[in-house]
Amino acid sequence: GVVTGRLLMSLAKWLVKREPKLFGQINLVRLATPLYIVMPVLAVFLALRTAAPEIMATPVFSAIVKVASVGLLYWLVIRIIDIVTVAISRRYDISVADNLRARRVRTQITVIKSITNVIVFLLALATVFLMFDTLRGLGVSLLASAGVAGLAIGFAAQKTLGNLLAGIQIAFTQPIRLEDAVVVENEWGWVEEITLTYVVIRLWDWRRLV
Repeated sequence: GVVTGRLLMSLAKWLVKREPKLFGQINLVRLATPLYIVMPVLAVFLALRTAAPEIMATPVFSAIVKVASVGLLYWLVIRIIDIVTVAISRRYDISVADNLRARRVRTQITVIKSITNVIVFLLALATVFLMFDTLRGLGVSLLASAGVAGLAIGFAAQKTLGNLLAGIQIAFTQPIRLEDAVVVENEWGWVEEITLTYVVIRLWDWRRLV
């Protein structure tokens, strides 16, 4: 596991040196910690499954291994997503005078990162549920009652879902971008943050309008 982690890190360093324009902004230091933890732990789990299957047959230990494996991989994937998005954002400087394209790209990166994080979390959670028979049965029961539950949740989350779709629409149609000057509710300022469900405006007197 340690050797695999070091090989992957060496490969990443080689890519950075070979293509500095493409990978030069990647912070490999932030990748090292999860990589050097996830790979050895997963290797230990695989070794136990092969060499000591009776230990893995223990329900409690088996459950711990399953949840820990998914959690470690989720941590590694989230860290990789964060590193990649930060590296791409650094390539687009919004402090220069002509920063329209940079603000456009950063706006898209911010929203896409949020969407990706939610999708990865849901996939990790679904993977954990599918690993356990009891939770899988619960999932089937929930699907059977999805008609009424879906209507109730949809009605309760109508505004949230509308904001979510609006956030995705903003990312691609871009009626506003980061650092755009705007007037909202008779207050003027600059777009400071765009998330999936709300936008933060930095007003002229340093207040924040959400």
